Amino acid sequence: MPFNSAPFFVFFAVVAAVYYCLRGTLRRAFLLLASYVFYMSWSPSYGLLLLATTASVYLAARVIAWSRVRSARLALLVCGMAVPFGLLTYFKYGAVLLSDASILLPLGLSFYAFQSVSYLLDVYDGRIPAERHFGLLALYISFFPLLTAGPIERAGKLIPQLAADAELDCGRIASGLKLILCGLFKKIVIADTVAVFVSAAYGDPDRYRGLPILLATMLSRYQIFCDFSGYTDIAIGCARILGIDLSQNFRRPFFASSPSDFWRRMHITLVGWFRDYVLFPMSRRFSSPWQIRCNIVLVFFLVGLWHGPTTGYILWGLLHGLILVGENLTVGPRRRLAAAVGLTRWPGFHRALQSVFTFFLLCLPTVLARSGSWAGFRRIGSGLCAGTSAGFLNAPAFRGFFSAQQDVVQFIAALVMIAAMECVHGLQARTPIEPWLARKPWPLRWAVYYLLVLALILFGNFNAKTFYYFQF
Repeated sequence: MPFNSAPFFVFFAVVAAVYYCLRGTLRRAFLLLASYVFYMSWSPSYGLLLLATTASVYLAARVIAWSRVRSARLALLVCGMAVPFGLLTYFKYGAVLLSDASILLPLGLSFYAFQSVSYLLDVYDGRIPAERHFGLLALYISFFPLLTAGPIERAGKLIPQLAADAELDCGRIASGLKLILCGLFKKIVIADTVAVFVSAAYGDPDRYRGLPILLATMLSRYQIFCDFSGYTDIAIGCARILGIDLSQNFRRPFFASSPSDFWRRMHITLVGWFRDYVLFPMSRRFSSPWQIRCNIVLVFFLVGLWHGPTTGYILWGLLHGLILVGENLTVGPRRRLAAAVGLTRWPGFHRALQSVFTFFLLCLPTVLARSGSWAGFRRIGSGLCAGTSAGFLNAPAFRGFFSAQQDVVQFIAALVMIAAMECVHGLQARTPIEPWLARKPWPLRWAVYYLLVLALILFGNFNAKTFYYFQF
């Protein structure tokens, strides 16, 4: 039941209606059952993996909280993490390590494994107590809005909300529905439309050379962002309807003024997980400036490896780490250069220039990730550098692409929608958009909602069903 399917919305409507008819233990038991039904709708065996992960984490955390011997607690922590990380290693890398193509990654395993391990580490470090109620911990790990692709929530934030009985709140329901509408707009109108062009161009870079490849590279970044943030908007909206607040996972990433600023805005909960549980502990032990820089490269290597065991993703991670180190090493020279050419006198223009540079700089790792290998990167790079002197609209490959693959009107509409989305993001940088819109006259508010629905109907691509990050 993908979030962008009719069966899911029927399922969610039934769940929400029954949820608010129940209270206390019955409500939580029903939500747990609904979460397992949702997850097992892809495959019944998924429920066994989820239950095994939950049981191992529950037992390990309880014994860690009880034990006072540091070596025993550390051994229990390792044993507790062995099940979620062991399952993740086997299913995510078994096809490569064991040369067995039949090993497929279960949906959502990467996300709930990380969420389970964060709970164990928080219990081990004494940040939260071990949860005594098995059902409540199981609900924390399996809560269906975030189960398949995050956001990766911390137990200290989510478990108390799950334990409380949220009251029916029409304002929260309306807010959640608006988020769901925005998420569908990002996914169906923008991501799934431009994905057709991106896949065609990257699938045959020898045919679509020059500017079509450059445009596909730029749009690939919007495809990934709109697909994943669209999923997150739907997840947060569904949880909000149920009275539960999930963490923000994106914050206008293409407004970032530097690579480090980009990673404070993109996939926030995953980056925060690696920062808090990998980078900070390493940096406390290896704390010299160069050791910290090496730690950053290593962490992004692990982030790349988390995305997949391909050469493309590993190089993607390493390049992101090196870019961040380069940013750190050039802070002084860049500031002096900006002052020398007078950019500091126009801070708004300076920041816009930084955002444009950051966007194009980070297109390079995107090519690595989408190419899948070094040979693929060289092939796409060759196509990217070839033919760029030809006029954009007159490029034969570009015209041929539209005649064979994509309706011109729908594609141009997607570009217009991207521009509109970024205008909204620009407004959000100054004021939260929902309260701002709420202050406007009701005809204007409803006109916005109707336009979103109309865009879904007229320009939405309803052929693609899966979300991009389901593969991770």
